[in-house]
Amino acid sequence: MKRVFSPLILMVVLALACNFGAVPPTASAIPDTLPPTAEPATPTTVPTTEATTAPTEPAATDTPAAQTLRVVVRLPDGTLQIVDTGFPAGGVQLDQGLLPLGGGGAGDTAYVLNSTDTLTAQRVDAAGAAPLPFVENPSYGLAVWQGAGPADLRLAWATSLGGDPATTRLFIASPNPGGFDVTAVVTESVAQGGPPYQLVAERWSDDGQSLYFSREPVGIGGYILFSGASSLLRYNLADGSVTEVIPFNPSASMICLQDVSADFSLAAGNCADPKIITVHDLGGGPDRNITAPGTVTDFGIVGSARFSPDGQRVAFALAKGDPSFEQGYVAISDSLEGASNFVATTDPGSYYTVLAWLNDSTLLIQLNSLQCNPTCDSSVWTIGIGGDNLTKVTDGTFLALMAGQ
Repeated sequence: MKRVFSPLILMVVLALACNFGAVPPTASAIPDTLPPTAEPATPTTVPTTEATTAPTEPAATDTPAAQTLRVVVRLPDGTLQIVDTGFPAGGVQLDQGLLPLGGGGAGDTAYVLNSTDTLTAQRVDAAGAAPLPFVENPSYGLAVWQGAGPADLRLAWATSLGGDPATTRLFIASPNPGGFDVTAVVTESVAQGGPPYQLVAERWSDDGQSLYFSREPVGIGGYILFSGASSLLRYNLADGSVTEVIPFNPSASMICLQDVSADFSLAAGNCADPKIITVHDLGGGPDRNITAPGTVTDFGIVGSARFSPDGQRVAFALAKGDPSFEQGYVAISDSLEGASNFVATTDPGSYYTVLAWLNDSTLLIQLNSLQCNPTCDSSVWTIGIGGDNLTKVTDGTFLALMAGQ
């Protein structure tokens, strides 16, 4: 799991997520090898353009072409690419999970945090990438709500901890005819002598009326494989109230919440046990546990849990947690409790993270390697939930999903 990293610590963690290189990952039953079934899609390199103001209204057509899902990835030099997965975009949530790095799609445009020397917010589409200068000193979460069209767009982010007294703020921005309106909606100062933390924007509710964010510790280091959140709070746009959904407890497990269900009734993570995915009922019902496949016994940690589109299954990754001999797996549950099913494994020296469900039978995953240098990178793949059709989409580190034609 990742976390709370200030941008500097985030860069250290991202340095672990490198391209696996020439050795293909293994899928299907252990130890059989299932090679990729298709060549990577042809990527579109995104040129950097000048800063833009409001999103451009798409031109009307009598018969809109079907949209497909695309991924935005970052290459080691900071260049962004858009790559078509070939999967239909209809019905797929474009901001899945809690904190890969921060960002999401709004139709055929993505808004992402690109990590080079510092974290910078950028607007990305087929025409290029442009900076969002009003997003200053962000922490590593950028929440995107697309609404019914460009005029409904909402972005949310928080600032990294800074100042005297140490302060972190949560912002919301929406487009106007000349640019964006930016409003600070939550301001918190860290008590002197208390554990340092910063706010992080996580996800919008489907109706755009609630913004979920978290309080995250600053300064955690070590060998961290999977991302996650350490708490969950809800900001209500109607009245400006803040409700604590899952408390921030610096003495408990950190960065262990990985996903919430589409209706925000359930949360999934490994806060109770690093080797078990717990499905936590946010309405007060009993917790349920999802355990590793019986064939996977040499793992030390689970993470990157993602609820299926119907909210009835969970896909997640497992890893040995050993930097000298790392290896990873992917598993999927049949329900919200009990043993899970094996999907895929990597060769030694690498591990998987689960990025998203593309439909009810296909996952988007990322292959990460520890055997890398400054010129290497991660790679993004699709795979069937039965371990079939492992296909490389592109090299690069995943930033966001978007739609395109």
